[in-house]
Amino acid sequence: LIQAEKDAQELIEADPGMKELAEKELEDIDGQKDALIAQIVQIVGDPNEREWPNEIVLEVRAGVGGDEAALFAEELAQAYVKYAQAKGWRTKTLEESRSELGGIKEVQIEIKGDNCYKELQWETGVHRVQRVPATEAQGRVHTSAATVMVLPEAEEFDVQIDMNDVRVDFFCSSGPG
Repeated sequence: LIQAEKDAQELIEADPGMKELAEKELEDIDGQKDALIAQIVQIVGDPNEREWPNEIVLEVRAGVGGDEAALFAEELAQAYVKYAQAKGWRTKTLEESRSELGGIKEVQIEIKGDNCYKELQWETGVHRVQRVPATEAQGRVHTSAATVMVLPEAEEFDVQIDMNDVRVDFFCSSGPG
């Protein structure tokens, strides 16, 4: 639809005689777009009316690239913390594992604030950087990666286990091993 809209705009600019036809096509495209948006909202709900979690755990792990990946993971984690602080969200490091050169192998950061999940949910995935790292003596470009997971807070729920449904079996192995 976006490409059709662009094509119609180009028609208007290229041939003024086609203006009426292109404007009709634009009206049709707008109608289709509104209908598609209505279908999406009907299926998944309106994202503006949805209540988003206000507490997440953001996990950053060094990927391929050795010590350079750990340095990149640390810079990435610091960037997320600074972004969260700029938004007025509270951050707390839950767990951290450091590398020998001072980078981060993995870190879990708790972030609390209005709509923090809504804004950070798309950050999940692999992040890649190509640069001449501080660990490189000969000036070669290295590629490093880090993974980011954005996990919303888990909703509380009750689990009730009926002990009549539980079966316990004991077995002894026979033979070597």
